[in-house]
Amino acid sequence: MKSMRVPLLNEISISAGERWIYSAGFNVDSAGANLTRVEEEMSDLKRLVLQGARIAVLAHQGSFRDGSARPLDFIAPVLSEKMGLNVTYVADCIGGDAEDQSASMACGQIKVFGNTRLHAGEENNDPEFARRLARLGDFTAVGGFSKAHRVHASNQGILRYLPGWMTSGIAREMDRLRRWAGRDSARFSVAIIGGYKSEKIEFGLTAFAKNYDVVIPVGTVLNLILQARGKDVGCSNLGQDSFRLLPLLEATLEHYGRKIRLPKRVIVAAKHDGKYGEPRQISIGDYVRPNEAIVDVVFDDELKRFLELRLSDRARLLVAGTPSLVSEGFTEAASVIENLLAIAPDNSILLGGDSIADLDHLGPISSGGGSALVFLGMGEFALESALIKSQFRGAVHNATVTA
Repeated sequence: MKSMRVPLLNEISISAGERWIYSAGFNVDSAGANLTRVEEEMSDLKRLVLQGARIAVLAHQGSFRDGSARPLDFIAPVLSEKMGLNVTYVADCIGGDAEDQSASMACGQIKVFGNTRLHAGEENNDPEFARRLARLGDFTAVGGFSKAHRVHASNQGILRYLPGWMTSGIAREMDRLRRWAGRDSARFSVAIIGGYKSEKIEFGLTAFAKNYDVVIPVGTVLNLILQARGKDVGCSNLGQDSFRLLPLLEATLEHYGRKIRLPKRVIVAAKHDGKYGEPRQISIGDYVRPNEAIVDVVFDDELKRFLELRLSDRARLLVAGTPSLVSEGFTEAASVIENLLAIAPDNSILLGGDSIADLDHLGPISSGGGSALVFLGMGEFALESALIKSQFRGAVHNATVTA
């Protein structure tokens, strides 16, 4: 199975009238502040439309588990504008009405179906939920690099029932990231890792501590490291699955601690009635009050000079995850990191939707922070094998695969 190539959507021809499910990565905010994850799907969607496919778009937002999932009706007008055609919205993604709406589409028509995460079966990769999603089409295009690492029903479970193809958006991101993977013996490498998702430590910190020369933890990653080392962190955010990740984090610190360079000072502030009070700067290890949280990181002058010198000498810099509470106005670390990114933009990459929203960078970006870290850490996605296996299931596509 490993010797077979991943099936790619841009290598097959599409017949007019075919029903396609397009599993998209439209996890964007309703205000439309950053539509990178929409724009990266445009070439594949436009090609399907031009060839007369009938396209049922599946997407997600928030989570069923914490009740943050919301309707995706705002996606339809965004796609209408981007595609130059009328894209309509269907309130649910399963059930009789959803199936009827899919069946009634005209050639070249797109409909956005309800948020898959309004159902528990999506994040649980429930086979029955995936089977009901599969009724919306006969073939599946799996897009959304930002979710390529998710073993969810609309991403991988659906491939148990329908043959699937990888979109050019995912393939393009994988190609872009390969130069940042592994060790580069010819160049010094620096990784700055923040953010709250478990992938930042499980795949990011461990992989870069092994393969990069210097790793600088910021944000929630730094908070968890400080707690693991017995330092005061007050009520600081410790991210997802912190208890589960502690043994892995401690092993990483033991084996690669010499590469992990902690900032010497942080900024803390107490939160009252939803607002942060006056911040104060402290040294790492100083007392943090129980009602205070670490909200920002201070890069000392020695560390800044060291990084600036390395970056001016062709070092590669990878930044994953937001470094501080930028949205709350704490931008000390963000300003420093933006300056570092600007020194050698072509040798720097910024990973993740939150990072792109919080930091300015003129060089390469990847909208999928977690996906990028999993790919860089593992070298592949489980999705690749699932797509290959899917070719032996369901209907046989009548298109000719190009050589």
